[in-house]
Amino acid sequence: MDPRSVTTWSRLEPRTRDRDLVDGLQAPVHDPLWLLGRQWQTGELTGQDAGSLVDASIEITEDPMARFSPDNSDDSVVDTVFDGDESTQPPLETLVERERVRPTEPDEPEKDLRLAAEAGSHFLRLLSDRFGLVAEDFPPALLVDETDADDGRRYASVMAGRTVDGDEIRSAWGYDDERDFRAAVTAEDLEVALPDTVVPETFDPEEVDGDDDLHAFWDRLDEYRDWYDDAYQEPEDGERTWDDERLEYAFDVSTGSGDRETVLASGSYEGGRLDWDDFSVEHDAGLEPSDESGPASDTDTHDRIPTPSRFKGMPAYRWWEIEDDGVDFSAVEAAPEDLSRLLLLEFGLVYGNDWFTLPIDQHVGSIAEVTDLTLETTFNETIEVEDAVDVDDDPTTNWNVYSFPLSPDGDDRGLFLPPVLGSTIESDTVEEIAFGRDELANVGWAIERSVEGTVGQARDRRTETAVDDESTEPVATSEEADVAYQLSSAVPENWFPLLPRRVDLGEVTLDRGRVFTDGEEPPAPIGRLLSGELSIPKREVPRRGKTISRTYQYTRWTDGTVHLWSGRHTNVDRGRTDSGLAFDQLVDPRVGDGDPPVDDTDSMPDGEAIPPTGRLVLTDVEPESPGGPFEHLDGEYVRFENAGGGWLDLSRWCVEDDANHAYEFPDGVEVSPGGTITLRTGVGEDGDGDFYWGYRRPIWNKTGDVVTVSNADGELVLEHAYPTPPTDVQNGPVRIAEFQPDAPGNDWENLTEEYVALENEGPETVDLAGWRVEDDANHAYQFPDGTELAPGETITLRTGSGTDTDSTVYWGYGRPVWNNDGDTISLYDEDGKLVLRESY
Repeated sequence: MDPRSVTTWSRLEPRTRDRDLVDGLQAPVHDPLWLLGRQWQTGELTGQDAGSLVDASIEITEDPMARFSPDNSDDSVVDTVFDGDESTQPPLETLVERERVRPTEPDEPEKDLRLAAEAGSHFLRLLSDRFGLVAEDFPPALLVDETDADDGRRYASVMAGRTVDGDEIRSAWGYDDERDFRAAVTAEDLEVALPDTVVPETFDPEEVDGDDDLHAFWDRLDEYRDWYDDAYQEPEDGERTWDDERLEYAFDVSTGSGDRETVLASGSYEGGRLDWDDFSVEHDAGLEPSDESGPASDTDTHDRIPTPSRFKGMPAYRWWEIEDDGVDFSAVEAAPEDLSRLLLLEFGLVYGNDWFTLPIDQHVGSIAEVTDLTLETTFNETIEVEDAVDVDDDPTTNWNVYSFPLSPDGDDRGLFLPPVLGSTIESDTVEEIAFGRDELANVGWAIERSVEGTVGQARDRRTETAVDDESTEPVATSEEADVAYQLSSAVPENWFPLLPRRVDLGEVTLDRGRVFTDGEEPPAPIGRLLSGELSIPKREVPRRGKTISRTYQYTRWTDGTVHLWSGRHTNVDRGRTDSGLAFDQLVDPRVGDGDPPVDDTDSMPDGEAIPPTGRLVLTDVEPESPGGPFEHLDGEYVRFENAGGGWLDLSRWCVEDDANHAYEFPDGVEVSPGGTITLRTGVGEDGDGDFYWGYRRPIWNKTGDVVTVSNADGELVLEHAYPTPPTDVQNGPVRIAEFQPDAPGNDWENLTEEYVALENEGPETVDLAGWRVEDDANHAYQFPDGTELAPGETITLRTGSGTDTDSTVYWGYGRPVWNNDGDTISLYDEDGKLVLRESY
């Protein structure tokens, strides 16, 4: 008998002449041949006697988190230092994401009026039990005042004079202790007067622990200051973790002290939730000053009973046990080159029961390193387990998951358990910026979709700015001209151009510029996310775009404390950026000051300006609904936006897919400038910009489809195919001469007739050895050594199996590679450089 192999399996089957297999399947226990065959099949005949594990002793050294250092702060900012007590460590998300919420100065015009009024009302509540003061008892300078902001005028008109301004209260009477406060009252040297009922007729300025009204007011003022300062998690002056260029957070943390200090850097955290994979070890860095020391390491030995590891779908222990069907390994498809899938199958089917679990508690905010592991068996054997990772032994063993290399050579490894949040309560988005590339206008854009208003609400900038057509006024060359010249078309005020600037060889940045405004002051961003200068590397703005949103988050930490802060999140956008910007246009001359620029009364009967029109664009497609293919069909949708300057009437407009499934909008459907409308596949009630197809099966294909929109007259308005294929490329003499993705008959049975033919158009022979052909799903074929393509010759790559010749090579694949309904052919040279790409 052949020995067991890790890549092949032996299989015993009962053989009977009877159609009924009952006798063979019973395998009665009195059948010794069957039992021996079963033992041979599973390798038990070659097994060795070994004891079972009964005890384990594991020694672990923990290094607590010592410091937190924001990467983009001023030099004056001091690192946050921890004392090694996990109960005093705040969650890392609050330290990283927190931003200024309260105003630096109480009279800032952009401050939140609602927060100021609510804080002032809280101060009055603190005084109510002793003084019963109301807003009229305080000087007018401390009261909530009117505002000129449009979005806060109504709120301020209600609250003005009816409560005190909490921001003003925090900055008033800014004395360090009660003694200085009482001395200033005695000398009548207060910058802000106190209410009359607070100041006693006689008092001792040195008596700071008395029970008079002045002492009671100071206690409540001090309590209010503590509440005000702790209401929001806010950074110190000059502290910044947000990188304005890369549009993400960057910071460092350290654990341990002295020789055991480990610095973990996070340079690409995009907000949301931190985890271990957001960090990497910086072996050459150090945060601990030479004259200071961090928390000491802690080494403990734990005695545990090893328990076998279990996972869904693993082989059962007993022959007649019904196995869990949570994981079906037989459903995993793996090609010969899919090594990762083959390794997973091998682990799950052969080696899954070779692992044991030792549960160990680790302190939050620490790195734990296993320094010793000793096992004991039922035969009273003691086994010292060596580290499986040994860089001096075999390079293939230098692999691990979840752990970090604590030493440069990788021999010492540790598990980092960062103090991160499990869940939070998150507000709606209060500010959102979209970055995108406008391929038609050849410019990038930073778009203020929404900003936080003066009463804490999200202001929709798309609705605010889609009012007037700000195109430059057309100029007619003569009174008889039938057309006029227009320098540029309109762009909403919340769109800010990103202009490319070459900073180095092969490196381009997108710098925020301004739109031409006929000599007027160009519009500026009014939100926080686009404040200041902006220079972004081009690679940070992908073709699909990127969004940055700001929200408020609230959570409770392990010690019971609550944390409230404002932070940012970066996400990939799902819509195209189409500004409609165009230069040097010839337009209808009937625009301007109400007088026609020419005298042709027939072509221009009134000489009035042409009103702005709507323009429908597709901004988002979600072809995959949550859950199963027929579940939650309201989650499958297409979304449109009116990108024009006027209202758009969609009555009787028709939306179709590539299979001619059609939906017609009802009468009276209108979209405002900048407004959006969503057509959902499932069943629901129309309203609030959402319309329902009423279909009970999916409409939009996940792999690709065409969205077509026609107006009420049947004229084509919009046609958009998704996904958008990449740009075709040809860098060299090799081109695609012929291509057949759909083989005659059944594709699976005629794989050699699915092929792609490459031709050399150049004057010299091309060495194809090591060149690689790939499809859109990363299935790859590599040309063997000695493959050459002479000038004018072609070589055909066929999907199926066969014998290679000088003009034909075979992929050897057992299934079709090229999709019949669309795919991308990519050719890379031996260095991995893209030589040819063509989509169909």
